[in-house]
Amino acid sequence: MASAIGLTGLMLTLIAGVMSYIEFKRDDPKEGMVFAALSAVGFFMLMGGAALKGKPAVAATPTVQTQPDPRGTSSQQALFVVRGQEAVQAKLRDPASATFRGQFFSYSGNMHVTCGWVNSKNGFGGYVGFQRYISSTLPETTFLEQEVRDGQFDLVWQQLCRG
Repeated sequence: MASAIGLTGLMLTLIAGVMSYIEFKRDDPKEGMVFAALSAVGFFMLMGGAALKGKPAVAATPTVQTQPDPRGTSSQQALFVVRGQEAVQAKLRDPASATFRGQFFSYSGNMHVTCGWVNSKNGFGGYVGFQRYISSTLPETTFLEQEVRDGQFDLVWQQLCRG
């Protein structure tokens, strides 16, 4: 490793030194300064290579490959909750009247879902009361508690909404 650094430094020093001399001769000191700086870097690499000679090379730190969290980042989860709310609103008679509470992101059985409670106005203009919902961001895959037969919603809620 020391010899590789030293050899690279020597080559860089020689090339930059020659180029620096040529540029100064052409009366372009600005470009000559660039090559002079490269020459200095090469010199320090040459010296660093000489100083490392005979010393053991430092072992590379092993890299650990991590898999992305299947639940996503917190910002992705927050976006998922917002999309779930939009899907719920698309199913309501008066989407603008929707009030949400207790909504949360859940990852269960390789499914991303948003769970929570929603209250909205019915056709007569009165609020119907909070009901649970489960959404995977599309209206077709969003279910309101009042739409599902008795008992079935509870079973799905227990499986998917463990937040």
